[in-house]
Amino acid sequence: MSVTSVTLIRSADLVASPWKNGGVTREVAAYPEGASMDAFVWRVSIAEVAQAGPFRAFRASIARWCCSTAQA
Repeated sequence: MSVTSVTLIRSADLVASPWKNGGVTREVAAYPEGASMDAFVWRVSIAEVAQAGPFRAFRASIARWCCSTAQA
């Protein structure tokens, strides 16, 4: 497989969507493009977690992977 193009995604260009518990998420990419939260096949987002709280429940077929980018 070869890469034919690269797209630069600037964090300043991502739309912030607030959570009910005070956090914020910014969608980087989703498939299909423009899919709603109930219809995506895969999704990559960046989240700012303001405080501990429950995860939003997605469909059973959606797996969630998390990693921290916090600086100590």
